[in-house]
Amino acid sequence: MLLSELYDDQLNEGPWTDALKRLAMAGTVATGIGTAGISAYNAQKSPEPVTAVAQIPQVSQTDVKSEPAIQKAQKSINPNFPKSLTDVDKLQPGARVETFIKTLLPMVQAENNKILQDRRRLIQDIKILKSGKKLSNEETTWVRGLVEKYGEDNLYELAKKVDIIPPSIALAQAGIESSWGTDPKTISSNAFYGQKSWSKSGGVEGPYGERYRAFKTPSHSIAAYMTNLNTHNAYDEFRDARAELRKTGKPVVGLELVPKLVAYTDTGSQYPKKLKSIIQGRNLGQYDLPKK
Repeated sequence: MLLSELYDDQLNEGPWTDALKRLAMAGTVATGIGTAGISAYNAQKSPEPVTAVAQIPQVSQTDVKSEPAIQKAQKSINPNFPKSLTDVDKLQPGARVETFIKTLLPMVQAENNKILQDRRRLIQDIKILKSGKKLSNEETTWVRGLVEKYGEDNLYELAKKVDIIPPSIALAQAGIESSWGTDPKTISSNAFYGQKSWSKSGGVEGPYGERYRAFKTPSHSIAAYMTNLNTHNAYDEFRDARAELRKTGKPVVGLELVPKLVAYTDTGSQYPKKLKSIIQGRNLGQYDLPKK
């Protein structure tokens, strides 16, 4: 199934709202998780930080790379850091970037595939509800879990959130935020996207005393990054633009969405320009389209 086929032009907001009501009647609002319960859940839930870079002064990559002893020590204590990136700092810039992309691309694709599976299942359930039928108890429970995960009880908005992040964007951002796999916090804690931690003791400490979220594996970091873009209010325009591509039958490609990522750092419009330059310069857009 083509990505564009996942969007049904008939799934407009009105019927989706009606579907939500039927979903509630079918038992989705059981155990205290109805529209009111979910709204309360959303109000109490602390929003995911936009990113660390958006909230603190940017770290000079020169300063970061001037600590080889720290990097060497950190490599030895993180068993889940990709072996292919262990000595990537010793490679020439071009080879370093190529190795980084080859390492992360399968992980990015795997996480996107999980999201696509959820998206297909959600849209199928929506169509069932639109037809006037009820969902099974199993499907009702599954939809309720998706509502909680994305913090969204409006099915129209939920479908906009449950969608892929173009690989070109995911790779370019990981490259920037991790300095192509050479940043100490990435090496020690699989923090490929610089997401800030609000815990005073958890995560990994940065060069200015700030803390970043740590992850068990690179895949966990990628999944958290995608959830961030798919749920944080700062990326509403990003999701709206992506939904418009779906609606018009266009492929979801990174270059179309990059302008909507201004909020990711404190550098304003310079950040999307940098992403665009990397995507075009490294031909990352090829990974956004299905193989022929």
